[in-house]
Order: sequence, then C-alpha cells, then structure tokens
Amino acid sequence: MSIASIQSKYPSAIWFDSNHGSAGTGTVSDPYNNFATAVGDITSNDNVIAVKNGSHSLSQSQTGGTGDNSTISLGGTADKLTLVGESTNAIIITSGSGKGGIFNLRRNAGSPYSIHIETIRLTNTSSGDQTGLLMVGGSITIESSEIITIGGGSGFHRGLMACEGVTASVSSINVSNSVLKIAGKGNFGILVGGYYPSNWDAATIVNNTILANSNSTSTRFYGSTGLSPSVFKNNIVIGNLGTETLGHSPATYSNNCFNKTSITSGGTDNLFNTDPQFVDSANGDYLLASALEPQAKYSCLTINYTRRTLPLR
Repeated sequence: MSIASIQSKYPSAIWFDSNHGSAGTGTVSDPYNNFATAVGDITSNDNVIAVKNGSHSLSQSQTGGTGDNSTISLGGTADKLTLVGESTNAIIITSGSGKGGIFNLRRNAGSPYSIHIETIRLTNTSSGDQTGLLMVGGSITIESSEIITIGGGSGFHRGLMACEGVTASVSSINVSNSVLKIAGKGNFGILVGGYYPSNWDAATIVNNTILANSNSTSTRFYGSTGLSPSVFKNNIVIGNLGTETLGHSPATYSNNCFNKTSITSGGTDNLFNTDPQFVDSANGDYLLASALEPQAKYSCLTINYTRRTLPLR
C-alpha cells in the first residue's frame, strides 16, 4: 500500500517509524519512533499501526513477550492489533524465541486479542527454539505480506501461527496473497500448528507461496491434527527434505502446486512434483517465469507489489 492508500483506507492510522529523528506524535509527517508508544495509542480497532518503509528492530517485550500472557495491552474497545506497511519494504525485525517469537497476543483471561498483518514484511532472526511465532487467542489474518523466519532451534516447534488462547472457543487463521518462508524444527508443523488445535474454528490458506528454509526439518506444512472445515487452495508449496506432508485434510483442497515434498496425490486439480520455475527465488523474486504462465491457473498468484500478478483459476 502507498501512504495515500493507507490514509484513505485507515484514516485513524497511528504512524510508526523507528528511524524517525524524534519521539514523534504519531502522524504521517511526525511518526512515533517507539513501537510501544504507538501500541499505547490504540483505543479502538479503527486505530491501526502504519509502518513506514525501512527496517525496524523490535524487542520481544515490545511484541508481546514469551509467556502465556502477552505483555501487549490494547486500550479502550480495541481487541485487534493491525499492522499495515507502506509496502513490503516496511520490515519488522524480531529476534524473540519461544512462544510468540514474532508476536504474542495470547491472554488467558478476558476476550482474546487478534492480529491483522497487511502489506508488510515480518522477519525473525532468532536461532533459538521458536514456538508459535504468531501466537494469539483470537484470529490471525495475513494478507499481501511476507513472513520470513531465519532461525529455528532444535527444540519443539508448534508452527508459524498458533491460535492458543485457553479461553478462546472460536479462533481462525486466514492467510492470503503472501509469501511465507519458514524455518521450522520438530514435527508439529511449519505453517499452521498449535498445542490447542481444539480451540481453532477454521483455517483459510489461499493464494500464497510457501517455502521451507534450507534448515527446516519440520514434516508438516499445514496443521497437526484435525480442524474444523478449512480451505487450502491456489498455493505454491516448496519443501526442503522431500518428506513434508499436509498434517490436515482440508475441506477445500484444490489448485495447489507442490514441489520437493512427499505430497504426491489428493485433492482436486493439484499439481505434484512440479517446479513452479520462480524468476529468481535465491534473491526473493517469486514471480513465475513467463514460460510457465499458461499453467499458473493451477497455482497461486505470486507476490511482487511493483510489477504484476498472475491469473487464478
């Protein structure tokens, strides 16, 4: 999104830029340079945090801490943290490990918090154990973003996203039009995982490019046990060891492209053992090579915000 687009869609946005030369007032021309200050200004779900382009390193205490109860407290009627980037050149860098390595919004008491991430890049650089990098009690929504985890310790790994609020009876995970490049260890899932999957309502994973980092040893791309009806459609999924499986059977499971995984059959109109032929994946360009475009109707739209997208079936 551009600044103008954010201002139009989110007129009550609170602006954040860690590289700003003063404490700021939270406006687009004078953004806060402290993330906790921006969070402290949230009083309703109309208040989103708009992140300026550039790299912004946050401590784990600023992103919710590692415990069962988040260190983030939203004010007023707010129960959702929304982060919107000026573009995917707005990069939030975290180094937390354990629960909530990227963001932890879990609360054991009261109404659960949710998170909405839009047009931004989240990167986690920890080499420690990562358990629920996005962990909330409510819903997780990610759209048109890039989530990259660089580390990944040798310990138990619950997955990139986990709705684990103990009191949450309905939780959902919705990911669309995004690039997920994930390093995971253990067998609990490198895309969607959680210790309390009975608390989930559903997961919708649509139009994404999902890649295992070279140091990933997780075996499951999606889920760890049965969920309620869910959707896994129009995704490109690239494994690492050739042993990765889907740990869940989605209710809607179609038009996906799998490569370097043990997923070789199932669903409707899925492609297996098929190289999507990215333009330059080594340098982060996950557009499909033009020669493959006629086949792209079976896979996902691949993200490049300054160029073009591919047609969906």
